[in-house]
Amino acid sequence: RMDHDDVSIPHRIARQVQYLDENPAVVACGSELRRMDADGRLSREKHRRQKTLEHRPDVMPPRVSWMPGPTPMIRATAMQMAGGYRPQFLAAEDRDLCWRLGAIGPCARLSEALLHYRGHSNNTSNVLRRTQIFSHLLGDMSAVARHFKLDDSVIVDSIVPGGDYSAPVAAYRTLLDAHYPVDTFWHHFLLRHGAWTLGGYSDPQKFRTEILRHWQRAPFDPLRASLMLRALLPMPVKTLER
Repeated sequence: RMDHDDVSIPHRIARQVQYLDENPAVVACGSELRRMDADGRLSREKHRRQKTLEHRPDVMPPRVSWMPGPTPMIRATAMQMAGGYRPQFLAAEDRDLCWRLGAIGPCARLSEALLHYRGHSNNTSNVLRRTQIFSHLLGDMSAVARHFKLDDSVIVDSIVPGGDYSAPVAAYRTLLDAHYPVDTFWHHFLLRHGAWTLGGYSDPQKFRTEILRHWQRAPFDPLRASLMLRALLPMPVKTLER
């Protein structure tokens, strides 16, 4: 599943088929990608080791066996068991799918850049920035709920892609509160994505003040202490209005 202006290198499919044939326990195989600009100029190639992907919805922040959206080759049986893409998680449906694939079996991400990904102003990450961030957040919360065997089907059904996300976010925070450090994750997520405005904070300083209050509720909690230290660093500013 790739966009029309991305480019697969010639041996991509053969390489991924070979890996899956040699590793029958692996349910899906993605790869690294190499970025290129709108005119096809490639970025400098990075040499990476093949990563062991983690499926850990129980830790903070949760760790998913994520494979860049255009790159996975997925076994048909695993795709059927996972249920395919869920439209409620528009613009982050690949991450949500990776959560459900990782619960079925191991996923791999090859160190080779088997796809050239074209960056331009009409990329989903630019055009649907707000929707993508909320879909990412809600997909992670859904994975945490499944891990603790909590039924979130009503919440998922209530999600309107691109609409008002405040109700499903609040519902997940209530559902997960007794099982997971959901408030710490919420603040960590907003900080990591430079998205404090989505939490109702008009400027970074007000967000830092709220994180300080959050930390003071349990000063010796290492997760909250780490969050507080990160909040002292300069915060990125990202456009979320689109």
